[in-house]
Amino acid sequence: MGSLLRILLGYVVACLAAGATQTLFVVTPSELAADMDRIGGAAVLMAMAATQTAVFAIPFAGIVIVLTEWFAARVWLTYAALGVCIAMTAYFVAIAGESGAATILNDYAFKAFLAAGLVGGMVYWLVAGRRAGAWHRTGRRVASETGHE
Repeated sequence: MGSLLRILLGYVVACLAAGATQTLFVVTPSELAADMDRIGGAAVLMAMAATQTAVFAIPFAGIVIVLTEWFAARVWLTYAALGVCIAMTAYFVAIAGESGAATILNDYAFKAFLAAGLVGGMVYWLVAGRRAGAWHRTGRRVASETGHE
């Protein structure tokens, strides 16, 4: 049960961090410092971006989480790379649906998705990934100590 809560908390915090990262590509920290009234709007935008991230990423993150837990992958670079892969999938899905003159197919949007994936993956690792596989390592240790492997 503890591992499930760790994973859920990691996913929620990672999505919030990814949403905050994408928001900072729209509303810069200097804009927020200059106009404190924009903080509320930025917070709403962050929540919307985090929700969109969570909804889109859940099937991909679910697969990644199952595999990293099963193989007890605890290396930060794994989570950073997989976060970027999920974000790039979102980016390519977004540009695939666009037609006409208005498009997000540009360098700035690419960097925003890339940064959000990197930050999301790193935050997930900080919260949950560092202890990946703890649930089945404990079971193996208990089984080996009792002689019931």
